[in-house]
Amino acid sequence: MVHKFEEILIVHREVLQEWVMDLSRFNQLCSIPSL
Repeated sequence: MVHKFEEILIVHREVLQEWVMDLSRFNQLCSIPSL
């Protein structure tokens, strides 16, 4: 049971890291003045 919970936490952490990386990349693109 605890092992399964740890697996779920690890997966969520990896997904969250990818999401944060995408968000920071998006912020960099938006911060570049394109006008």
